[in-house]
Amino acid sequence: MIQMRPPNCYIYDIGSTNHTYVNDLKRGHYIKDAVELKDGSIIKAGRTYLKVQIIPEESKEAAGYRCVKCGRELKELEGKSPEELGAKDFICEECRKKGFLHIWIPEKEKEKRRLFGRKRRERAEKGEEAEQREERVISEEFAVKCLKCGRDVTKQANSNGRAAELKDVALYLCEDCALKERVEKEKAGDYILLRQIGIGGMGIVYKGWHKPSGMVVAIKELLPDKLMNEKSLKVFHREISITHDLIHPNIVHFYDSFTRKRKPCLITEYLPRGNAEEMLLKQGEPFTIEKACRIVLQILEGLSYAHERGIVHRDVKPQNILFDKDGRPKLSDMGLAKSFELAGQSGITSPGETGGTPLYMAPEQIIDFRFVKPPADLYSVGVCLYYFLTGKFPYHFPSPLDVLMGAIGLKEVKQPLAIVLEDEPIPILERKPDIPKPLASIIDRCLRKRQEERFRDGGELKGAISGV
Repeated sequence: MIQMRPPNCYIYDIGSTNHTYVNDLKRGHYIKDAVELKDGSIIKAGRTYLKVQIIPEESKEAAGYRCVKCGRELKELEGKSPEELGAKDFICEECRKKGFLHIWIPEKEKEKRRLFGRKRRERAEKGEEAEQREERVISEEFAVKCLKCGRDVTKQANSNGRAAELKDVALYLCEDCALKERVEKEKAGDYILLRQIGIGGMGIVYKGWHKPSGMVVAIKELLPDKLMNEKSLKVFHREISITHDLIHPNIVHFYDSFTRKRKPCLITEYLPRGNAEEMLLKQGEPFTIEKACRIVLQILEGLSYAHERGIVHRDVKPQNILFDKDGRPKLSDMGLAKSFELAGQSGITSPGETGGTPLYMAPEQIIDFRFVKPPADLYSVGVCLYYFLTGKFPYHFPSPLDVLMGAIGLKEVKQPLAIVLEDEPIPILERKPDIPKPLASIIDRCLRKRQEERFRDGGELKGAISGV
């Protein structure tokens, strides 16, 4: 299998009997892992020899931009480099007029906001000065405390005027506590980098602190080795645009975006309780049925919201399910998301590319990454639920929990991409006989090879699990 991820190209041997050789053609020197191909590389497969020619992408393709909502070509952005652009630049004028933000607000919250607004109007009619009125409203409605020491930081928190809007989302630190945590020496605009908390395929993630408001944030910055790749910049800016457009309690909340030292940065809420993978490994055993279903049902709330707006996540996995201070799960990392209504039009994902994490990927995602639909996400959700309940993948391949517990068992395993494409999933009842049969049936349906045999979207799957 050849995987193209411009400017890089890789080859995998997914279990051929004759093995695959690259450049070193001596007997027994066949490739065992992914090998990067270069211009002029020689591939030997059986009695066939191939010489690789790599033709660089045309700069014209890299320069094209399209609206992330309707797909219209944004000719006004021609000649501009990605680092000059912000999230709203990727929305055309037509879509801006229509209103591109789809904000999910529960009915109870809507009523609270109406009451809040009515109280403000009443105070205004009494003739209070604006500043006094604002301070009184804030202090009466809620107080913001430092996450560490409990000091009142309400006035600082409202310095950007967003304290009320973010009262159920944002976390805050006073300056003393923030500086005690600081390990990094750099700044990013008004944000102080505290420490590195993660690294992924596209970016490095820091815990940060917004000095004017005292808000704790997560700062995702494009990896330095990706910086000069025009395509990577476009992918990252698309992530910013999509995250800006998705506002839901079960999707990580977007705050801001900017460019630092020619590196685009995405600022989101900070989730202090880690991810589902870490939670399961710390526990050292599978989740209970109640806990696993509770997590998945809430993630499906966010996923349904994205699907309704034409967005497929394409990288749903336990590491991308994060938990806020109250333990509510949220779907993170929209870096691989793309509007399926615009599939194949952005010029960002080329034919033959794959994205996501192999054992959580649906077969069609491996074959044609650009054109995946919501059922691909539901396959990934099915793998997550299977893993949460059994601690194992639905295939003969060691899971992180297997590795932790030393229960690997198999001396040799197939390449993950080959497993997903060729092997049938192991029915969950074979791994966990005590699971209710209706739930087992739902999970097995999520993992079917043919996407038309799975659930249509997040809403349909959520309804099925809720009905068990």
